[in-house]
Amino acid sequence: MHLATPYDVTTKSLLQAHPLDWLGFLGIKADSVEIVDADLSTIVAEADKALLLELPGREILNIEFQSGFKPDMVERFLEYSVLLRRRYRLPVRTIVMLMRPQADRDSLTGVLELTDSEDCT
Repeated sequence: MHLATPYDVTTKSLLQAHPLDWLGFLGIKADSVEIVDADLSTIVAEADKALLLELPGREILNIEFQSGFKPDMVERFLEYSVLLRRRYRLPVRTIVMLMRPQADRDSLTGVLELTDSEDCT
């Protein structure tokens, strides 16, 4: 568990009080800024299966079984990979097994590209 340091408390308070000033300091120009809830403790994520592989080197293999298409599934798989990486401190490879033709889409290319024009809701 991450324990807050005095720097965390102070800088978070300053950011809360003056977010536009911090953006200027960071060289980011924005018309407006809104502070949103950054508490991620309620996020629950569970990958289908993760295996520790002993290859030349070690890695985690995340196997996902998908029977239907869900618009957020690729981002969800990215989230699983990041969480597995943090837990095991090893490279993570994800393989998605599409169990039915209905799970497939032309947009499933094996590459996740996030752009500002995509709706993230």
